[in-house]
Amino acid sequence: MEKPRIVFHILIESRYELGLIEQTLRGIDYDASFVVDTKETLKISEDDIDIIILEPSVSRWAWLDLIIKLTYEYPDLPVILYSREITVENDFQPLSEEAHIFLVSDVIVLKDKLGGIIESIIRKKGAATKSILFVDDEPNVLNSYRRVLRKSPWKIFTASSGENALKILIKEHIDLIVTDIKMPQIHGIELISKIRENHKKVPILVCSAYHGMKDDHSLQFHKVADFLEKPVDPAVLKGKLKELLR
Repeated sequence: MEKPRIVFHILIESRYELGLIEQTLRGIDYDASFVVDTKETLKISEDDIDIIILEPSVSRWAWLDLIIKLTYEYPDLPVILYSREITVENDFQPLSEEAHIFLVSDVIVLKDKLGGIIESIIRKKGAATKSILFVDDEPNVLNSYRRVLRKSPWKIFTASSGENALKILIKEHIDLIVTDIKMPQIHGIELISKIRENHKKVPILVCSAYHGMKDDHSLQFHKVADFLEKPVDPAVLKGKLKELLR
């Protein structure tokens, strides 16, 4: 069986600590690769399992800004704060049950605990048997969908335009589409029409701030599954997604 590919993004200033971490983690039973990153060059892959190893600094606070950005854009991404100066009661301490941020002060402990983190990610990826495509031209809306569904078993795709959505539909199998209506370039109704040319049965859920669209005849004509008015209540959204993915 092919080993999962793990990409470690390491943001540590000390060359000694950097070398120690790489040398220790090369012994793990996975296909590991290492990228020495800065916050300007950090690029998260989609197919590999990424883990961030970050050194906090009392004198420089750029690392804290990076954590805020990472947890906002990639809520499921494991971030490990590594420092010999950190006092950790249990050697390897999660900040909370919700956050995927861990504190560790010993590289051997880090190696021992990584297996559980990686296996958890693999199980979650394996459970993602259904795929949802969210289409909206507002980045904040797409990020809110990601946050709300960060613990869901579904594989989430996002597109910031109708054009990007159509490209994703060519490459990926999508089980449900959630789209806005008022968007530049390709309007939501036009997008739905184009989708129906090749995807007759895929459920389409419209989420729009224009409540008058709910009874629009064009939505009925294209057999839109349902309509939710923005701002969408997270519980209502999750319930509707579960209903449509049965």
